[in-house]
Amino acid sequence: MSADRIAPVGAGVARGDTSPAISAIQMFVGLIVLPVLIVVLPIDSTSSDRTYIIVILQWGIIGYSGWRLAQIVWLAEPRWVALSFWAFSYVWLGVAGLAQVMYGKNPLLTLIDDDLALRQMLVILLGFIAYDVATYVVRQSPRLRGVAQPGRELAIKRVVSVGAVGVLITPLTISALGGVETLFSNREAINQQLTSTGLYGPSGKAAGGLVLAFGQGLPFVGLVGLVWIFCSNSRARKSVSVWVLLAALVFSNLLINNPISNARYWFFTIVLTFVFSVTRLQGRPGIVGVIIAYVLAATLAFPYLDAFRYDRPVASPGSSPAEFFVRKTDYGAVTDIGLVIRLTDREGFQGGWQMLGVATFWVPRALWSEKPENTGLLIARDTNFPNENLDSPLWAEGFIDFGWLGVALVLGLFGLVSASLDQRYLVARRGGAVVVGGAVPVILIVAPVFAAYEAILIRGSLLQAMSRIVVVIGVLWFMSRRARAPS
Repeated sequence: MSADRIAPVGAGVARGDTSPAISAIQMFVGLIVLPVLIVVLPIDSTSSDRTYIIVILQWGIIGYSGWRLAQIVWLAEPRWVALSFWAFSYVWLGVAGLAQVMYGKNPLLTLIDDDLALRQMLVILLGFIAYDVATYVVRQSPRLRGVAQPGRELAIKRVVSVGAVGVLITPLTISALGGVETLFSNREAINQQLTSTGLYGPSGKAAGGLVLAFGQGLPFVGLVGLVWIFCSNSRARKSVSVWVLLAALVFSNLLINNPISNARYWFFTIVLTFVFSVTRLQGRPGIVGVIIAYVLAATLAFPYLDAFRYDRPVASPGSSPAEFFVRKTDYGAVTDIGLVIRLTDREGFQGGWQMLGVATFWVPRALWSEKPENTGLLIARDTNFPNENLDSPLWAEGFIDFGWLGVALVLGLFGLVSASLDQRYLVARRGGAVVVGGAVPVILIVAPVFAAYEAILIRGSLLQAMSRIVVVIGVLWFMSRRARAPS
């Protein structure tokens, strides 16, 4: 059987492409204009008394992240992990932060004075610099700049096994979540069901989290793996059993991972995984389209999906995007960073205690009653905020343990991981992507999945975000084997 191949980066997209400089400049200008249209213009009069330096630094966050997105367009390389990092930073730290500065309000209804606002913005910019330095170090590595080396590739039998298990556990997952009616009700109904069955309780949400991680993760990963096998292997496309399993996995995901009762971030993870895997989006026009779609979805569509989450949404459907930015805790990342700084001013640094909790996320609280709480919960309790399910961005996770040094270390480490995934992904694509016998290098799946899940990791808290990504990456590793060198 002849080898099936997926086109290398940029193949088939050169026609109609614009110059790198024009594309990058257009993207950058557009990203600077957008905050003016959705944040600044709707304000009749500025209600904030922030000093100019605060406003300038907030625009600096928008400009920094916007320019990095423009650079990805300039390079015309599908660096999906970097794209997700900078797109999240642009929307949640940049545009949402600008709205809160201009309106003089924040979703946590707490006072952030100028001194605290200044420090939280400097912390964000420090994280940007640490991430960029780490990215530069990775890109200079000779090991990651050469030709693709044999790594791991999907094993068809293992993919089929995972897919079959994903289908088989779907009825059990549906039962644990309260039935099909609950699945298509709203997210609040799912939480109530998990609480009533004891999977969510006073001692923690570990049991419920594992049910969701495996029950939703296995059908998703099985579907992604099988789609890759189906597209790259002509023999698999002729198999009736593969067609049947593919249809069953699609149906399972429509039930289990529907956008009505699931967290919006998880639903977007699934959608973005497939978007990042489309070959036609590997060139400059496709990358531009992905950035525009991501930013518009995060600023315009994402807030309104809240109508499906709860019986009584926080903001009315008629609210403007800017109103969501200042009223909903979904966009409270900047404020959360400031509140962690204030918390450490009063109580000192945790000295690695929070990161210990992240590393031991898998240990039930029933076995370790003193297990660290997630950082978002600490913020909520410190501010007496009624909703304890708050975000805790990477910047806050680093600062609460080791201050400014912690921010540099956490964002630097995240930059190393992100850039390594991007670089290995690009090398695999340049090497032809799919090689002998339609074998699929597993990095072609790991990088898009990580990039798609990235918003959950960046937003935090890390302790809550770890279980699902560890399960997904672990299953991907199980579905793969050591690649066979071409003969």
